[in-house]
Amino acid sequence: MENKTGYFCHGNNRVLDNPRIVSYDLAPPMIGFGELRRLATHWHTDLAAVERVYAITCLLKGLFDHADLARVLVLRGSAALRYAYCADYPSIVEPECTLIETGEVSAWLDEAVRAASAGGVAFKLTMFERGAARVEFVGPLGRRSAAQPRITLSLIAGQMRLSPARVPLLSPFSDKPSATVSVIALEEWMAERVALFATAPRARDVFDAWFAVTHAPMDHARMLALARQIAKEKQIAFPTAGAHNLSGLGRVWEKALREIPARPSLEQVIQDFERELTW
Repeated sequence: MENKTGYFCHGNNRVLDNPRIVSYDLAPPMIGFGELRRLATHWHTDLAAVERVYAITCLLKGLFDHADLARVLVLRGSAALRYAYCADYPSIVEPECTLIETGEVSAWLDEAVRAASAGGVAFKLTMFERGAARVEFVGPLGRRSAAQPRITLSLIAGQMRLSPARVPLLSPFSDKPSATVSVIALEEWMAERVALFATAPRARDVFDAWFAVTHAPMDHARMLALARQIAKEKQIAFPTAGAHNLSGLGRVWEKALREIPARPSLEQVIQDFERELTW
């Protein structure tokens, strides 16, 4: 049901009836303040940041539980690491998806947001235009006296080079959701970043690539072959050991990654790449 604030709520004795929703649960209790505080201490962040991760996790479950959205959405970007490949990825990022087919996306999003509210967090779709959706939420910390926090979901039309992976949605919370997400193949995700190492890579992309190569198993040969293909398509030089532009990040490395606790030095990152990858 929709309450007077515009947020969709789900009573314990009511079940959503929509043929497009392939799975949903009766409303469980949200995680409590104690769990928020414990994770905030562990992650070296504040309670609102932990609540945001919780809300994003619940929203992703709603999106990929929707039959039509699950068919056309592919999780990508840093969110692919956080919510599909590396549960201990140390940064909080907004969800980003590739939209591989068009359709009634606005209506599907509205339906998915309604269904996601069945998990306890109350959601409200406030905008969908130009490849982005904004979703306000009321989570474990309750309503704010000012504006409610919101999630920005990026939806970028495109196609994947490799078949997307289907993996369980990762969650660090005690009420782990049962959901499967479609996500960019890790080899393609990594190849997109490695291909740019000889040009002007962003510090954040290099950190993400380092985290992936040191924390998630992948087919390195397949990844490097795809990275060479991408470099050829873009008509840029392919990086090799000792012939990349990573050292040029030395002046911005610490500042660009200041929000990440226990971040590696740039020198360590370069050493790990040269050890792990067969350039």
